[in-house]
Amino acid sequence: MIGKSLSLTIWLLLAFNSTGLQQVASIALSMIAAYALVTEFLFGALGWRGYEVIRYRLME
Repeated sequence: MIGKSLSLTIWLLLAFNSTGLQQVASIALSMIAAYALVTEFLFGALGWRGYEVIRYRLME
């Protein structure tokens, strides 16, 4: 968990320090890292069913 938080922080720093196409790529990678962090939390804290319920509510 700490490793993923650290990598997310690094990606965010890269996104703010880059320009042009590199910035777009860095922002996309930081969004993927954030999504991975959130889904890992949901799987760990709530289990598969909790994740599915939250995902269903967000998609409505």
